[in-house]
Amino acid sequence: MIMNPLRKHITIILLYISLSFLYGSQIKSSELYKTTLKVATFLYLEFGLDYQVVNAKSNKPNDFDIYFRNRLRWKENNLEKANSLSDFILYGSLLNSIAITPIVSKNKFFPLFLINLDVIATNGIVTNIVKEISKRERPSSYYNTISESNDEAYRSFFSGHTSTTFAAWTSTATILSDSYPNKRNMIWTLASIISLSNGYLRIAADKHYILDVITGAAVGYTVAKLILKKNKNKSLYFKIKSKN
Repeated sequence: MIMNPLRKHITIILLYISLSFLYGSQIKSSELYKTTLKVATFLYLEFGLDYQVVNAKSNKPNDFDIYFRNRLRWKENNLEKANSLSDFILYGSLLNSIAITPIVSKNKFFPLFLINLDVIATNGIVTNIVKEISKRERPSSYYNTISESNDEAYRSFFSGHTSTTFAAWTSTATILSDSYPNKRNMIWTLASIISLSNGYLRIAADKHYILDVITGAAVGYTVAKLILKKNKNKSLYFKIKSKN
């Protein structure tokens, strides 16, 4: 039987909580609880909440957004390709941030696993709240280039793909630069290219305007930096419990 999206993500939360308690001896309980709550909130906002399009208006985009849409958007027969590429980068970035980065870093796996989950979840919460408040219409809906469902048509501001990719790669680049300082420039260059590419693809796919993408990039970068800075003062990003 195929699980519906909400049931699937409740299962993910339960698996995450089980993993947290399995490794809980390494981490302060308060950190586990806070991160678990953030992950649960993010998943609910992203997959469980039934968004209602109320008082949403179809307003003409500003000249700045129109200018870049006209120059960066792909032809209509390639819009779905751009969208699929942006999805591929998004999910690859999430996999890299949550699973691969903690493995290749010189710090302990589980503390970095938790902090990257914290970054992704916090960014997702902020993104979803702003989308719901702003209710900006997507260019694909306004110009009728792609058929959008009512709950997706008015979630343009700001770009979640861009904010998530920037958050994930900012966290990854910061952590790996600490572990491999001699490769810092290469790490940040790669992170920047991937993050900027996904922002571009969101415009190319006619899913977002350039201001949606710029704002998403700024939010993702800022969220990651603030969370990493908060935890940087703790041993190995989280305060590891003594085994004695």
